[in-house]
Amino acid sequence: MRKRGTSEQLLREARWRETRMKAKRAMRYPWAHCVLALLAEEPTVYSDGGGKVKAVGRPIRGPDFVSRFIAGIWPRFMAPMERQYVNINGSPGLIMRSQGQVHYAFSFEIANDRVRNIYIISNPDKLRHVVANG
Repeated sequence: MRKRGTSEQLLREARWRETRMKAKRAMRYPWAHCVLALLAEEPTVYSDGGGKVKAVGRPIRGPDFVSRFIAGIWPRFMAPMERQYVNINGSPGLIMRSQGQVHYAFSFEIANDRVRNIYIISNPDKLRHVVANG
């Protein structure tokens, strides 16, 4: 028999599900402000190209810099890339493909109903398993 969670745990889980759904809806629209509206007070973007593809060298920290970064790159991702909404290590995620090839994996770390960290993986070595798992 499964032990029931406390009302606080259940409330946290419900908020988590709601935030994930908001993040998914925001990612479907081309307006960067939809995603920006979900950012935490001190968000950070981490990017990993593995030295093989272009990526941001250092973490981007703070709402102003993260907002500018997202607003600058988002139109590029809304172009003819296919988007697949997935769960990446328990967090909402987004896989970006073009002509069947995976180019990016985004993972969104949620805290207090807001996106605290964004992880962007473009390292082809790390994306190989995404292709295998389709």
